[in-house]
Amino acid sequence: MKNFVCSTEVVNIEATEKVTSGQIFLLGSLVVVANNDAEIGDRLAVTTTGVLNFKVIGACTAGQLLYYHAAKKEIDTSPNLGVAIGVALDAGNNQEVRVFLSPLVAIK
Repeated sequence: MKNFVCSTEVVNIEATEKVTSGQIFLLGSLVVVANNDAEIGDRLAVTTTGVLNFKVIGACTAGQLLYYHAAKKEIDTSPNLGVAIGVALDAGNNQEVRVFLSPLVAIK
């Protein structure tokens, strides 16, 4: 198809903030994960969807919706001032769990 640009699991962007590989951050209202270290203005590959390991603050259950809080740079189960990012694939309590990162969930 002539208007196809690329698949969207990993896309290249211009870094809007200084990031390190594996760091989750907001690109507008879209939650992305840096694939490499970058300074502001550098080209940066980001993951937009997939299963990734993240520390979740507090208790979560498998299948529970998770939220990213940019001001605290934390993931938890509280929608209060957070952006929905996907669902936990494991239960956990203040520990790293597998998270299904879903860009459709993150759009406000």
